[in-house]
Amino acid sequence: SAGARFICRRGQASARAAQNKESLEEAARELRRRFFARAAAQHGAATVFLAHHAGDAAETLLFHLARGAGRRGLGSLRAEAPLEKSPATIVRPLLGFTRDEITAYARARQLTWREDKSNASRAFTRNRLRHDVLPALAKAVGFDPAPALARTAEILAAEEEWIESLVRPEADSGQLDLRALRGKPLAHQRRLLRTWLAARTATSVDFETIEAARHLA
Repeated sequence: SAGARFICRRGQASARAAQNKESLEEAARELRRRFFARAAAQHGAATVFLAHHAGDAAETLLFHLARGAGRRGLGSLRAEAPLEKSPATIVRPLLGFTRDEITAYARARQLTWREDKSNASRAFTRNRLRHDVLPALAKAVGFDPAPALARTAEILAAEEEWIESLVRPEADSGQLDLRALRGKPLAHQRRLLRTWLAARTATSVDFETIEAARHLA
């Protein structure tokens, strides 16, 4: 909009990916998040709006599904979420719209936009999902699955938030009662261990670590 400030920064995603043994996509995401946090702090912004749409949510769900993720991964692209290392909140107001709808809106109002040239490259996993998997799935089911997949991701995100709130009081305790843990349903055991371990480590806790801890318990 008129009068809005524009801030641009450059980051060395390739160097970070090599140093931290991350994919280029993961490194770029982390650099973007750090930039958002710094910019929000610099300008006193309480909210950071991101332009992810239904197609992005569908790609994220499929990507994490292929990796065997649970609710947390499948619903990770949320309409509202905290920004890491920042008091600001991320809001994604366009998750309910497809890319075609957004493009049609922009064209009808003669709005111009910049297209990231990397969006066309099949070197990135998400682009292969966008250009190959989602069109094939649409052809198989006879309709665009992106809105329905985005809705599924939203349902899972809400359920994830609720379930996490149920185990948080237990996870915040100093110690776990192993006898009580063994008496809980399997899903409760896994969730409690993941939340308890995540609160005490600096890294994310994968399924193998949770299972190893569960068998040890």
